[in-house]
Amino acid sequence: MLMIDIMSSMKTPHILSFILLLSFSIGLNAADPNIPMKKASVELDLIKSFAGTWEGTVDHGNGPEPVTIHYKITSGGSAVEETIFPGTPMEMITLYYDKGDKLGLTHYCMMQNRPEMKLSSSSENKIHLEFDPACGIDPKSEAHMNSLTIIVHGKNSMTHEWTFFENGEAQEISPFKLKRVDS
Repeated sequence: MLMIDIMSSMKTPHILSFILLLSFSIGLNAADPNIPMKKASVELDLIKSFAGTWEGTVDHGNGPEPVTIHYKITSGGSAVEETIFPGTPMEMITLYYDKGDKLGLTHYCMMQNRPEMKLSSSSENKIHLEFDPACGIDPKSEAHMNSLTIIVHGKNSMTHEWTFFENGEAQEISPFKLKRVDS
């Protein structure tokens, strides 16, 4: 028993050294300027500019309720993570990314489904994404978020309009009116 303890304590520094060396090597490769970075779409670049915390209100038809949204650029700049209602039972995550050369998103909803959307149209201050049936949700039988329109009113103000579908039809549009709190 003592021999096993001595042998495993002798191996531990070598294993730790290997893990540290491997981590350092991976870190260098991730920061390697010779690795070409794919250019993001104009729409993803706009979403990246939201990085930080936003607060405002959302109206689900019962009057305005407070909302907080956090945006974080992740995955080497290839995605943006949006956290809606962070730290609450209603917390939801939306990941924005380029699918090919067009903006797409996956919305991890509190309704316990995962609708995907793809860019339908955009202008300098407006992005509209529509439901992507490739995500596997049956839009005729499963309630889901079906579209999102983001309207930018300047560097520190925007509106989100999420459209909810049930039984194959739009049921409500929930406008989120947001102001930047920090970046």
